[in-house]
Amino acid sequence: SGVYWDCPTCMADYSGSEFWISFREPLGYDRDLPAAMQNKVFVHLRLLTSTKGGSGTKLWKDPLAAEQSVTLSETGHTVHVCFISQGRAVVTVSNIGSAHALGLCTSHIPPPSPPSPPSSPPLPTPPPYPPLSPSPSPPPPRLPPPTCRCTSAQEPLSGSVQVSYIGCGDHLSEGGSPWCYVANPGCEGAVDSVAFAGAAWIDCTYSPPPSPPPSPLLSPPPSRPPPHAPPPLQPPPDTPDDGRGSGGFVDTCL
Repeated sequence: SGVYWDCPTCMADYSGSEFWISFREPLGYDRDLPAAMQNKVFVHLRLLTSTKGGSGTKLWKDPLAAEQSVTLSETGHTVHVCFISQGRAVVTVSNIGSAHALGLCTSHIPPPSPPSPPSSPPLPTPPPYPPLSPSPSPPPPRLPPPTCRCTSAQEPLSGSVQVSYIGCGDHLSEGGSPWCYVANPGCEGAVDSVAFAGAAWIDCTYSPPPSPPPSPLLSPPPSRPPPHAPPPLQPPPDTPDDGRGSGGFVDTCL
């Protein structure tokens, strides 16, 4: 809704025009109105049919906030915004001066806001509750028994008892399952020893010690060269024939 009046001489190219006063909020069509123009009073010039065809509106003055006014020289009217409150604006329009427009606001002073309802008396403070007895602490969780460890060279005792066998094996050579005295009696699954009071034993899995690494292959000794063969015997040199024949001395019997 708005207020308007004619301005036949505002735009020469149009068959007529009208000044329109409207209050605009960021609702509906105006939901995207810039923040600087929200909850303001607008002065538009509505253009009737142009000699060139077409019509429309034109923002004639800057939007007005509460207690602002503007005088339109084209018609001599003064527009004054008395107040803006709770989605409504009270505007006065006068054609006999700005003082008259301001004076018209006195008959449109908004009614005072209704008084706030009296506050309810404070509720009485309830009596303090008796202190609660502290809840007993839950017992600490029981830890699972430790895992059994066979005695070893590093732990030769079963608890604090010296035992006769160390490590895992068929110590009695009975062909039964391997067993061992445990270094920590009281571990899970251990059985108290009859022979050694305070010690305990358990079945175990025997793992033979690892085989020693193979010795490196020895290189065969280097072959000795064969001994030098003696030179072949040479026949003795021929001796001159002394009449005894070449076969040596010959005894002659006379």
